[in-house]
Amino acid sequence: MRLTKEIVLKGADLRLEVPAPEYGEDAAFTVAPPTAGDMAEARTIRLKYLKVKDASVNLEDLVRNGRIDFSKIDLSSAQKGIDEARFYLVSKALSRGMNEEWTVEDVKQLKPEVFERLWRTVDVLCGFTAEAEEQIKNFRKAQKDRK
Repeated sequence: MRLTKEIVLKGADLRLEVPAPEYGEDAAFTVAPPTAGDMAEARTIRLKYLKVKDASVNLEDLVRNGRIDFSKIDLSSAQKGIDEARFYLVSKALSRGMNEEWTVEDVKQLKPEVFERLWRTVDVLCGFTAEAEEQIKNFRKAQKDRK
């Protein structure tokens, strides 16, 4: 899905249909953009799972010049945090879009291909992946600057 003028102008009122033929011929989910509060909570979830590779690493070693040194992060824990944040954002997008409560546990019960389709749509609406990629790009640039 591509960002369009309609998506930008409708903002929080936007509702998008995401087809789910895996659940029936005309089956579809309706999603709404996550709120700023949802995004803040997703960032918190992502950070909650971050663990360092070496227990002797302190906060100053981990964060330099306002940037996280990803080389000191346990990548499996970081991936778990990203996955949990994705489940959270999809649950919020479904809850607002379908006018019924969707929990993270509900979302985890979706067929994987349906979840991925929903996630791609939600991610276009909120830019969560782009934000994470920007942090990684900044880290790589900082690494080059150190050399």
